[in-house]
Amino acid sequence: MKIRVIFDLAGVNHVDSAVIGQIVKCLSSRLKRSGGGLHLSGVHGMVEGVLKMTQLYQVLAIYPTPAEAAENFTPKP
Repeated sequence: MKIRVIFDLAGVNHVDSAVIGQIVKCLSSRLKRSGGGLHLSGVHGMVEGVLKMTQLYQVLAIYPTPAEAAENFTPKP
């Protein structure tokens, strides 16, 4: 079974290094190795700036809404 995770960050106005570390941990975890996926949604303001500054914006799938994030997972075989 492929696990698909969406972090909806619409209500988040601030992130620190611990949050960034957890996102990176998810990217390199069993989730990714098993063919699952991680998408972010609702990224804005300071959070968007931090993701760009750390260049995570380039390796993460980011969508405006959770619904769009869910629609864009690779279909199940």
